[in-house]
Amino acid sequence: MNIDVENYLIKTSIEHDDKHISKTFLYFDDEISNIIGYYSLALKTVSFEDESISKSLIRKLHGYSRNCNSIVAVLIGQLGKNFRIENNPLNMDIILNDIYNIYLKVQGLTGCRVLLLECEEKDKLISKYESNGFKKLQKRRDKDLLQMYQIIK
Repeated sequence: MNIDVENYLIKTSIEHDDKHISKTFLYFDDEISNIIGYYSLALKTVSFEDESISKSLIRKLHGYSRNCNSIVAVLIGQLGKNFRIENNPLNMDIILNDIYNIYLKVQGLTGCRVLLLECEEKDKLISKYESNGFKKLQKRRDKDLLQMYQIIK
C-alpha cells in the first residue's frame, strides 16, 4: 500500500542491517508465505530542539541531569502491519510487546531508559500511541514528524 515502506523493507532495511544502523524484525505467515508485519529498532541521539521542554522533563528523560541537550533512546524506526492480508492476526499490542521485550534486553545491557518513535502528526495515530503509553516530546525541525517517548524503568 505504501511504496516507501516497501522500498524500506526490500532495500534500506537490509543495508541498515549490514551496516549495523538498525535491525528490522519481520512477522511472517508460513501458510500464505507473506510478511504480515514488521518493526525496526535503532539507537538514536535525541537533541532537545523545542525550548519549551521543561528542565524537569529533561531530567526524567536523562535520569540525572536537567541541563543536558540530548539523550540516547531506542528508536522504533518503522512499525507496521500488512493490511492486504485478510484476517491478519497481528496488532499493535503484539508488536509493542515484542518491542518491549527487546528493549528490556537493551536496557539491561546499556542502561538506556527511553523508547522513542517518530510519527506523522495525525490525531488517530497519536491517539493510538498515547493509548499505549507514549507521550508527545517535540516536533522535529528537519522533518515533519512528531517525536513521542516512553520512559521505561
